[in-house]
Amino acid sequence: MQESSQSENSVIVAASNELTKRAQRARIEGIVYLSLALVVAILIVIYFGSLAMSERSVNIDAPSAQIETIHINQQLGWADIVGEAILRVGSVLLAVFVIQILVTFARNRYGLSDLLYSRSLALRLAGGDPDKLAAFATHLSAEAIDFGKMPKHPYEDVIGIAKELAKKIPGPSSK
Repeated sequence: MQESSQSENSVIVAASNELTKRAQRARIEGIVYLSLALVVAILIVIYFGSLAMSERSVNIDAPSAQIETIHINQQLGWADIVGEAILRVGSVLLAVFVIQILVTFARNRYGLSDLLYSRSLALRLAGGDPDKLAAFATHLSAEAIDFGKMPKHPYEDVIGIAKELAKKIPGPSSK
């Protein structure tokens, strides 16, 4: 009888240890997702900060003795300005969307980690009794892990704004 009890305890401890390992792995994955989101955010700041500081330049491949003073006056047209602005805004919106997804994944992994830790604790506390295990599991952990509210794609907002503006623009009047 005592041997059976010891083997049950060793199985419970082994299962609890496996749940703890999986919980630790999920926690590390959550940290990796948050780190990736931080790296993406930092790269965005660096990239757009460098764009704001940079000047347009022109390289001329010619011997320096042949080059006299050259003045280049580069005027940007409205199409260039609008195209550049759309590119920058689109890049930022896409990066924000990626960051939101990574943070959502990190939240999910942290929730999974907490669930696994609590189930591991319930398994150890129950000591093999199924009734106690069910009671501990319901009291110590959340019922389910959800992703929460999924982030909306930034272009959905842009399309919504465009639709609202289109409604406000008066059409041709019928006289």
